[in-house]
Amino acid sequence: MRRGATEVGRIIGVRRRFSDDEKRRAVDMILEDGRTAVSVSRDLGVSTASLRRWTRDHLARQWADRVAVHFGWLEQYGFTVTETDASWFWTQTVVYRRSAAAVMVTQNREYACVDVQLVRASNVPLAGRWIRVDGEVTGAAYADKLIWLLASDPEELLDRIDGLGLTSPELDTQLAF
Repeated sequence: MRRGATEVGRIIGVRRRFSDDEKRRAVDMILEDGRTAVSVSRDLGVSTASLRRWTRDHLARQWADRVAVHFGWLEQYGFTVTETDASWFWTQTVVYRRSAAAVMVTQNREYACVDVQLVRASNVPLAGRWIRVDGEVTGAAYADKLIWLLASDPEELLDRIDGLGLTSPELDTQLAF
């Protein structure tokens, strides 16, 4: 019985390198064609762990590109993208960082929202995840709560936030907010 090249490579322990184009096509088979990682793994001779990693990396890059449309202006102020993460099923996160400050933008599929957190490194114990002391915010805080705290009419602001969802236009609305 004749064995395929990928099967022989697996038997003798040779690791095959996949080009970026091959990785992209494999991810497309999963995301666009709806195939399972196991099925693609069998067809291409790549481990399911590698396929899952490639898919997570692809989703993280996609999210980073989408966020950059709305938050790319942070780079003018010295912030750079230091992390992109889609390793957990429910969230995708991009972190813009500058020295002791960071802006974290997370799509949360579990709660159907986009969370924007402002983070400042501090040794002050946090009340929950953030604290406001003498008019300044220290620690981590969701941007909508900070905006609400500083708003001249918090109730009107809550009316504007209420009801945002996760359709493509609504994601852009939340990111632009």
